[in-house]
Amino acid sequence: MSTRTRKSRPPVRRSSSQQSSLGLLDSAGQWREMLDHLAWVLRRSGVKSEDLAAEFSKCLKRHQNLEALNVPPSEVMEYARILTRWVTDPQFVDEQGKPRALPLRGRAGSFTSLARLALPEARTADILETLERCGILERTADGHIKALSTAFFPKKGKNDAHILGFALRGIGAMMASARSNLSSPDPSAQWCQFLRIASSERFDLKYLPQYDAFSRASALEELEKNDQWFRRHETKRKRWKKGEVGCVGMGIFVFRLER
Repeated sequence: MSTRTRKSRPPVRRSSSQQSSLGLLDSAGQWREMLDHLAWVLRRSGVKSEDLAAEFSKCLKRHQNLEALNVPPSEVMEYARILTRWVTDPQFVDEQGKPRALPLRGRAGSFTSLARLALPEARTADILETLERCGILERTADGHIKALSTAFFPKKGKNDAHILGFALRGIGAMMASARSNLSSPDPSAQWCQFLRIASSERFDLKYLPQYDAFSRASALEELEKNDQWFRRHETKRKRWKKGEVGCVGMGIFVFRLER
């Protein structure tokens, strides 16, 4: 049995400026760096090299027939910014502060104008096609664009590759940051340090539905604030020197381990 690859529509066109600025976020393309970070962390934790090699070989055999997905390019992953702008800009929300259904075209208050404000270099048609396929948006009977959600949650067969892309970016960035902090000659001077984990070893799982709702609401609010802050502090220059521009972010990961 050979590995099957799921086909998807071609990604958006990349301009030269997009390639230089967003290539830093290429999630699947950074697999060598991710593997190196993981090996460093595990070796630092005391796991023997021979044990790592033997176990990794077993993992490769176990997953040799796993279906491969086409992870979206970096600029497509930034389409989530459309949702942040939709729920935080007064011209796109209703009286209750919820994202209102928008006409497709128009100079102001339309989906096209929303896309132009949030991601001026992206094509509206590509944004709409992607978010519709991911189950985030839908077209109403009168042709308006309606937000079904403001977050990406797994929808089997619709957005698997998109969710995988988010996971890869988060995992890779978290390992790189942890390694940087742990290997720094002066940890107290390091910025963007890992702070702590809030967890419970004795959580009563009957309350899991309530916690799921609570964590979604609180996490989305915090991520929207960060998304807005990043948007205001990004460089407008097309070219820069090494060390002047980088990738900074915050990820909120909810996990569950049943005993």
